[in-house]
Amino acid sequence: MPTARRDSRHKADSSRSPARRVAWFAARVAPVAVPDPVRVKILIADLDHDDFAIRARASADLKEHWPATAAALRAFAAKPPSLEARRRAEGIVREMEKAFTPTQLRALRAAEALEWIATKEARTLLLELAKGAPDAQLTRESAGACKRLEQRK
Repeated sequence: MPTARRDSRHKADSSRSPARRVAWFAARVAPVAVPDPVRVKILIADLDHDDFAIRARASADLKEHWPATAAALRAFAAKPPSLEARRRAEGIVREMEKAFTPTQLRALRAAEALEWIATKEARTLLLELAKGAPDAQLTRESAGACKRLEQRK
């Protein structure tokens, strides 16, 4: 678990070599992709599949594309073909509304670090991240960071 001391050391490292840090983040963080609507429909239908492995894989894939799958999951949970499918859909929605996945949390922290770096390259990467799926937290946070950096000019 990160400590305040280690976090402040990372901030100091970022200010010493911002170009390297931005390149490091650029290699590891990408805008949140909008999943193919047809693929989302297939994954949601797979929540009611007879094979447990297919149901589990569909659940994992739907979580991975959260929040872009949120509306479709809520609509499916409202009128599911079976009780099992409704429970799975509602469970995914409940779970994903409570917390971020580790991947989402890392990306949000990267956006925060890029805002601290505040170089032209960092702003460019934040603008790129802000072009992701509109419902994604990373997209909103990156857009907010861009606005705050503009105000500092």
